[in-house]
Amino acid sequence: MTNKPIQTSGMEDKNPVSAAFIAAGIGLITMALLQFFGGLNESFNKALTFSKTLGPYSGKYIISYLAWLISWAILYPIARGRRISIRTSAIIIFVLIIAAAIMIFPPFIGLFALE
Repeated sequence: MTNKPIQTSGMEDKNPVSAAFIAAGIGLITMALLQFFGGLNESFNKALTFSKTLGPYSGKYIISYLAWLISWAILYPIARGRRISIRTSAIIIFVLIIAAAIMIFPPFIGLFALE
């Protein structure tokens, strides 16, 4: 019996990494949603002003960070008990990045403006 090293593809299950990727995507999509709705409704945008020096970006950043942190705290214990491949989490984060990029694109926001 010989001990040969096991060759891996690098795509084996990495549950904590998958949870971190997906949580980052949730934080990103939260920022995009806040930016999208802030662009549509000025009173919503003003409600996000937690600091006068930063304006509405202060609320957007704080809420996005909280969404990321809370989603990571929820996803990490769930991911520890399941098998989630890096490929699956990469697909999820890619979809979230594309959705966020579309949502903050000014012509897309203009499609929903009531003016």
